[in-house]
Amino acid sequence: MRNPLSYLGLLLPLCLALACDKPADDKKTDEKTTDDKKTAEKKEAPAEPEKPAEPEAPAKPDFVMTEHDLSTIGPEWAGWVAQGPKSAKVMGDLGKAARIAAGKDGFDLIFLPTKTDFAEVKAMLQKSAEANKTKIEFTIDTPELLEWTTTGDGWVSYSFQMNMTAGEQEITCKNLNGSESQLLVEVHKGQCATLVKK
Repeated sequence: MRNPLSYLGLLLPLCLALACDKPADDKKTDEKTTDDKKTAEKKEAPAEPEKPAEPEAPAKPDFVMTEHDLSTIGPEWAGWVAQGPKSAKVMGDLGKAARIAAGKDGFDLIFLPTKTDFAEVKAMLQKSAEANKTKIEFTIDTPELLEWTTTGDGWVSYSFQMNMTAGEQEITCKNLNGSESQLLVEVHKGQCATLVKK
C-alpha cells in the first residue's frame, strides 16, 4: 500500500503550478478589460465639430481704365482730364462737381474744385446716422483723408473723401454714396491721382 504522503508529494507541485498560473491569467483578463474600455471610450467620444468655412475675400474689380475729358461739364473744368472705367460717363449733375460714373460696375467718383472741412462732414454724417438708425465708424481721420463705414440692417458701405492738390487747384475727391467693399474704395482713391490739367 502506497504511503498517503507520497500522494501529497505528487499533488503539492501540481497545486503550486496552478496557483502560479492563475495570476497570469487574471492579469491578461485585466489588460483585455482595460483595452476594451479604452476602445469603448474612443467610440463614445463625440466628434469635434467642423470649423465653418471662412468667407472668400471679394475679388478685385477688373476695370479697364481710360482717360475722360471733364471739360464737357463747364468752363471751370476746361482742359481737365481724369481716368475712370471705359464704360463710365462724365456727368455734371451735381453743381460744379465733376462726376465719372459707371453705376452698374459700382464706380462713381466725384471731384469738387475746393477742399472740404472734414469736421463738418463728420457732424453731418453722425446726424444722418442718428436719423436713419445706422452706425458710422471713422477708420481714417486726417486733414487729408477721411474714411468711414456705414452699417445698416444687413448691409455695409465704405466711403472716403480726400483733400488734394492737382496742379495749383485745391480738390476734394470722393466716392458717391459709398462703395460695397474696401477694394472698390481703393480703386476710387487710385483714380483721384489721375486728375490733371493739360
